[in-house]
Amino acid sequence: MTPSPPARLATLTHGPVPAAGGSGGAAVERRAVRAVVLDGEWLLLLQTARGAVKFPGGGVEPGESDEQALRREVREECGLEVTAVLDDLGTIVEVAAARPQDGAATFRMTSRYLRCRVGRDQEAPGLSPDEQALGLRTVRMTVAQALAANAPFAADGSADGNHRFTVRESLALQWLAEAPR
Repeated sequence: MTPSPPARLATLTHGPVPAAGGSGGAAVERRAVRAVVLDGEWLLLLQTARGAVKFPGGGVEPGESDEQALRREVREECGLEVTAVLDDLGTIVEVAAARPQDGAATFRMTSRYLRCRVGRDQEAPGLSPDEQALGLRTVRMTVAQALAANAPFAADGSADGNHRFTVRESLALQWLAEAPR
């Protein structure tokens, strides 16, 4: 029996998006994975210096499976090892205008949310320069606390661009808040 594809939790459109087939060519496509690590009521997240929170995770590199990317991203961002991937919770698709240097009209990112477990031994994270600039640090909070932390950013669409992820992550957090456990 073939497993069913993950549920699409939402599709988000950020700003005006050129019509398909416009002058910019095909869409730039990016796949990403996001780790949902629940320990009782506590959720493992990354928090920016300004207070917004996001799930650990990021882009899937060429030749890398989603599970390999998840393990790499959690190790890099949190210093923790993924010990088990448990469930595929679903995807959120984001569509936006591509940057001029991308040679495309639109940018489309599909974020796949995977529930997983992590080990207890933590090493120093290996954050990228962009992640360091955001001041990312590993935190644990409840889903309600995370929604409250993102509310000021998600409400205004994260106009500064650096916190646009809060709209996506708040949708995933809301889904977690409403999902049966």
